[in-house]
Amino acid sequence: MVSDDARATSAEPLSIEELTPRVREVERLAALGCRLARESLANPTTAAHAQNRIASILREMSELVPGLVQSGAPPAPSLAPSMTDAVPVSSDDIAQRLADPSAEDEALDAGEPDWDLDPVKLAAALENETLMSQIPAGDREWFTGLARRVIDSHARAMLATRVRQALAELHDTMEQCRDETSRRLAVAMTFEQLRAAKERKLD
Repeated sequence: MVSDDARATSAEPLSIEELTPRVREVERLAALGCRLARESLANPTTAAHAQNRIASILREMSELVPGLVQSGAPPAPSLAPSMTDAVPVSSDDIAQRLADPSAEDEALDAGEPDWDLDPVKLAAALENETLMSQIPAGDREWFTGLARRVIDSHARAMLATRVRQALAELHDTMEQCRDETSRRLAVAMTFEQLRAAKERKLD
């Protein structure tokens, strides 16, 4: 059995089930980094340790989610088998009609398709025998593969958004702490300069 770490360094992408706990760990590490940055601001003697630990945290985070947006689902042809000799129809159009049948009527009324594919509805459609029966028998395997790829890609995009948000929060916290440290140093230097100037006058 291939370990997660071995999978992470291979060409084979991690599954959503494997990535989800890793993303949670990224969020935990980012929160830890934010706490360390704030603690170093409150206690400057811990600043060096905090900087080293945060650098280590950033390395850990980058190793946890390799190839996050790389799809783990096998590719599917863009056209259903029954459509290869017919007028091409967008695979997204077919998926949307199953995910939200009412959208087809609305699109016809508007004169052109304008669908927003909903992965949740699409996943439900795969479990709905009535909806799936609307697909020609020869196309069902094709559609299922296509739908699962769309669902997988959407889930990866959501996980990637969580990682970006965690990184952004850590970055913003570090920037705020750096700016506050610079402000405090500037104030301290100003007081020191005033003290030195006063001593020179007394001399």
